Amino acid sequence: MSKADQARFDRYVAAPDKNGCREWTGSVTQKDGYGQFRQGDKVRPAHIVSYEFAHGPVQDGLVLLHTCDNRRCVNPEHLKPGTQAANVDDMVQKDRAVIQGTTLSKAEVAQARKRVAAGESQQDVAASFGVSDSSMSRYLLNQRFAHSGRDGKGRPGGQ
Repeated sequence: MSKADQARFDRYVAAPDKNGCREWTGSVTQKDGYGQFRQGDKVRPAHIVSYEFAHGPVQDGLVLLHTCDNRRCVNPEHLKPGTQAANVDDMVQKDRAVIQGTTLSKAEVAQARKRVAAGESQQDVAASFGVSDSSMSRYLLNQRFAHSGRDGKGRPGGQ
């Protein structure tokens, strides 16, 4: 990786917060909220690029675990290599796992809307209810469930 890449990368890294996290201020994925950085013709996860700048490539078969549990953190000292199984175990142990098929009640959706309207991030609200960011987006747009009075595409007429 070139010094030019490193300098461009550093422009998108915030100063450390009170926990030592250095949050990515550049582009993030809509799917899961991880930072992304373009290197040549490839877009790569920002936390992996940061780790590689500091420590070299991640060993084949391993993923990077955020010890701080902050997806936008790119502080290489907060990243450690581990297996995907260890990553899943960590998520479950810390009660951060998203359970597929989770359904929110009307009251929970109303509460989520209020929290987002008050300025809380959609990602944080989604995590607190145990649903993915994209599922929360569909709930907030009335596209997630029939009893919302919508047809599943956000239009009136659902069952």
